[in-house]
Amino acid sequence: MSELPISLIVFTYLSDISAGTFIFYLLYQAFFSGNATVEKIQQRKGGIFTSIDAKVSVLSIILLGIGMLASALHLGHPFRFLNALHNPNSMITQEAYWSIGFGILLLIVTIWAFKGKKPSFALNLLTALAGLGLLTVTALAYAKPKGIPAWNQGLTPIIFIISALIMGSVVFLLLLVLQSNDTDVLKKMVFIFLGLLFIQFFVEIAYSIQLSMGTYGVELPDLLTLNISRWLIGLLAPLVVLFALFKKSLKMKTGITLIFATIIIGEGISRIIFFMNGVHL
Repeated sequence: MSELPISLIVFTYLSDISAGTFIFYLLYQAFFSGNATVEKIQQRKGGIFTSIDAKVSVLSIILLGIGMLASALHLGHPFRFLNALHNPNSMITQEAYWSIGFGILLLIVTIWAFKGKKPSFALNLLTALAGLGLLTVTALAYAKPKGIPAWNQGLTPIIFIISALIMGSVVFLLLLVLQSNDTDVLKKMVFIFLGLLFIQFFVEIAYSIQLSMGTYGVELPDLLTLNISRWLIGLLAPLVVLFALFKKSLKMKTGITLIFATIIIGEGISRIIFFMNGVHL
């Protein structure tokens, strides 16, 4: 079996969380921020990091930065990353362009938030679109190789995008529940997460069916234990926690913390499975 590309797993995993978190933050700003208490908390406590805007932008830029560093280390010599920028037709180059663009916009949002100003919706929208662009290009980079049938299929972009959104949703929910006790907003956003979780169920089932229908003679590794762990931790456990939340058997903060842990671990296992299905040759 070929060596598992840890650096690529780290890059896709962290950059997806970064983009997904900011996209979910944009959703919050567009539909829920006017009804929440987080702004009142910021005004009452004072300080930079009481702002949900600053927390999201700082976390997103740190995750993206670590991911980009891991991606550069994958080349053996980090400075080869600069050489890759000279070939705009390469998916790696396009991935680098979108990463840099997303990072620059995140930096602007962060500086804006550090000045105590709320970033404009237009700026956040542009930043979220850059994050979505990075997600799309990264997904296409893995969907295009025809020699890897486990990746070369139409579900690959969907897998990456849904994974990023569901991870981003739980990261933002955790930041929000630690910031505010506005249960109305939290409940609405939990329902959005539930919708993403159901979509993730269907994506996982469709991907499993696609692999079982044939991989053009390529024998995939036996990943039964990992697949069971992924389903139990990343898909079924969050449902159990959600049921307990709706039954009011758990406090909102405890429930969201548990959901965060299960999703982050589950999606990490899913990412490992995805790469193991492609690098076993």
